[in-house]
Amino acid sequence: MEVYKTKQRELVLSYLKDNNRCMSADEIIAGLRDNGHAVSKTTVYRCLELFSNAGQASKFLNSQGESAVYRYSGGHDSHFHLKCTECNKTVCADCGFINRMQEHFYNHHGFTVSKTHTVIYGLCRDCGRSKGETSE
Repeated sequence: MEVYKTKQRELVLSYLKDNNRCMSADEIIAGLRDNGHAVSKTTVYRCLELFSNAGQASKFLNSQGESAVYRYSGGHDSHFHLKCTECNKTVCADCGFINRMQEHFYNHHGFTVSKTHTVIYGLCRDCGRSKGETSE
């Protein structure tokens, strides 16, 4: 799906590309404002939904499903994501184990897991250490 280009959409998409990390709509609005571009909250949300539907951005909900962060998808291969429930950091997980897990779900359960929509929630290494949790 091709997204019709407007100046505001180009600004939002360019900001996502230039800051290739997960960001909330409010972070994008603030970043654009800091760069001298005034874009309304409604416009940013509409752009993000369009980009998400068109596959240009990935949308990740928090563990409670209440808020979302977005990340530019172009040039970002399809893979699973790990999301820290403490600091909200998102880590890309494209490794042999996770791929074997996906194969297991298909071979043993007849289920194809969507890499673009799968987020595994837990604690990142730093937050786990600060809480005294380890994987050992």
